[in-house]
Amino acid sequence: MVACLGVRGAVRQVIRKYLSGGNTVNGTRTPTGPVLVLTALPVEYRAVRERLVSVRRGPSHQGTVFEAGWLNGTPWQIVLAQTGAGNHASAVLTSRAIEAFDPCALFFVGVAGGLRPDIALGDVVVATKVYAYHGGKETDGGFAARPVSWQAPHELEQLARFVDRDGAWAGARPRTGGGHAPPAVHFKPIAAGEVVSDAQESALRRMLDRHYQDAVAVEMEGAGVAQAAHLSNRLPALIVRGISDRADGTKRRSDAADWQTVAARNAAAFACSVVRELEAGGEEPYGSLDPYAFLDPYTASDPDGLLVPDGFFVPEDFRVPGARPSASLAHRSESAPPLPYGAPAHPAPSPWPSPTSPRQASPYPAPYPSTPPSAGADGQPWTPGQPWTGGRTVSTPACRYLVHDELLDEQPAPDHALVRHQAVACRLEPSAAGTASPYVWLRHAEVRLPTPDALDALAALGREHDLLGRIHQRARGLPGPGRYERIGDRRAVLALPWPLTRSGRRCGTLHSGWLADRSAPLNANRLARLLAAIAGLCDTLAALHRARATHRHLDPTVVLEQDDGRLILRDLGLAAHAPCPGEGPTLYRAPEQWRGGHRPGLVGPPADVYQLAALTYHLATGRPPEPGGAPPPSSRLERAPVGLDRAVRAALAEDPGERPAARALGTALRAARDDLLGAA
Repeated sequence: MVACLGVRGAVRQVIRKYLSGGNTVNGTRTPTGPVLVLTALPVEYRAVRERLVSVRRGPSHQGTVFEAGWLNGTPWQIVLAQTGAGNHASAVLTSRAIEAFDPCALFFVGVAGGLRPDIALGDVVVATKVYAYHGGKETDGGFAARPVSWQAPHELEQLARFVDRDGAWAGARPRTGGGHAPPAVHFKPIAAGEVVSDAQESALRRMLDRHYQDAVAVEMEGAGVAQAAHLSNRLPALIVRGISDRADGTKRRSDAADWQTVAARNAAAFACSVVRELEAGGEEPYGSLDPYAFLDPYTASDPDGLLVPDGFFVPEDFRVPGARPSASLAHRSESAPPLPYGAPAHPAPSPWPSPTSPRQASPYPAPYPSTPPSAGADGQPWTPGQPWTGGRTVSTPACRYLVHDELLDEQPAPDHALVRHQAVACRLEPSAAGTASPYVWLRHAEVRLPTPDALDALAALGREHDLLGRIHQRARGLPGPGRYERIGDRRAVLALPWPLTRSGRRCGTLHSGWLADRSAPLNANRLARLLAAIAGLCDTLAALHRARATHRHLDPTVVLEQDDGRLILRDLGLAAHAPCPGEGPTLYRAPEQWRGGHRPGLVGPPADVYQLAALTYHLATGRPPEPGGAPPPSSRLERAPVGLDRAVRAALAEDPGERPAARALGTALRAARDDLLGAA
């Protein structure tokens, strides 16, 4: 078994110790940052950039422009910059990038001149050692070299060797149309200086052959990059070069044959394949860039939120200083939806909810009675440390609530530092007489061990209350701020009002009204009603997005339906929490939220749009959309407008940047409804 693991298994254990870009504890860096990829020339930059998706420009750092994108199919975010030629400029800009993004690994990708006849044009050289060849002493007796060198980190070199042996990377190269043979990969030293070497017989070439005879390529940036990485707390850095000329006086001819493009693309393909191996088969997804680094906020030119922003939207005052999503959340099962409070800071070893819990046997609750309890109703008092069950009364300094079985959830954190509860409840004291509704959606957090993650989960209820207090009047579909109570330093309760119908009964959820005991598609009349209701919910989400917040946990149980068809959010879902891998409801989770493809920098308003479109698809057709591409709704509906197919297809796009904004989706759904009614 150990032999089977080989390099891929053993090396990753070491990489987890070094390949990280955050704080240092006992000499070990903790994983937080993205992968930093630097290039010198425009052709090199384009070769890397064309391999990324959802590329967007970030803020300039001391005048240096950075772009960030995702290496598709991985959780890695790549920060890309062009340093220009020369070791000095490369060293300065590399240090600047490391300071700005705190990366977990660094790759310098580009072209170089070959120094050995057995190194063919287009071949890839992975630098096992980088020489700064201009160091030395000149005396009457001649030149005495004083080499300075940096070796490749063992962990990255081993992964690069594995990628070479595997051979699959060569198939990922762009086709050049020139009939070039598959490139070889060489693991050899390279020499870096400040001179473009293009002569077979020169003092520089003779010096390289005499003092650096094991170097197989020559370039102008590797020494500066390696030095900057060396000075940045042992940041792992790998130099990957494609051979574009032979440094023998034929450079102009090689450039005319476009070998620079071929070599740059080969180097980029190999480097990106190594980046993929940092994550493949591992337990932890790395590459979480600070979600605020590339935030693209709404501006006055977009007052209605019709444009799709690229950034992650959580109010600045919602951030916990220094907090980042825990990489250990990757252990959470992909079939395990997190609590609507937000996923806990440490993962559960088994899927949530527990299959042994009779309340959680189905992902949706059974239909429930909706009349208030009789006067004088009471129940068994709940005390901290006990489980919640229907019929218990939960008391706070200001109120007393009777807990119902419906939608009741209880989840302890795996480290037992925190227990979170939520359920429908009826307010008993003070008397609910004369109020709009005696019912509340009761959310409760109880800290049993004051860890930072547990205390942050406690504070999240207060953050949600504050946000609702600021925005609940901006859209009819937002819940009121309700009542928030902080009980000492270990408990917090948020009670959000649950609306009533005109007959005084408690409003049902979308699940109880549209999905319970139904798997067939809707007829035309009900479909028109649904599209109008969902369009109104789009306006509600647009208001939430304008407040720089996102729900990210939309499913049929968190949307309430009034008897006039209007939809109201039960709560704000995950709006008070930073994104974490595997968040969101399983049936409606956006691609960027899944554990294997988690992209925190892109988890924002587009995730809400995706979830709402998936929910619409399910409600209309009776089936949730299949991951990776669902048949159009019209294929399952007796009669459906063409505009519905277009709107749902756009909102379910894999790339978050291609999805419409919430307001635009609502406009498209209203147009589809009008077409449906016009054809009736």
